[in-house]
Amino acid sequence: MLLKDRCESLDLLIMQSVNTRMKLSEKEKFFYTNLEKGYEGEVKFDRLVDGLNQES
Repeated sequence: MLLKDRCESLDLLIMQSVNTRMKLSEKEKFFYTNLEKGYEGEVKFDRLVDGLNQES
């Protein structure tokens, strides 16, 4: 049971928008991919924890 839905961070939303509009530098791409991976990992973790709570 999650208390609050997870939403994308403001940084991630901004980088998604900027990525579609212009070519990112290598440093910006690295930052953007880390934000995406971090968010995806948090969502996967939430699903795992939610599954554990339902089994209990």
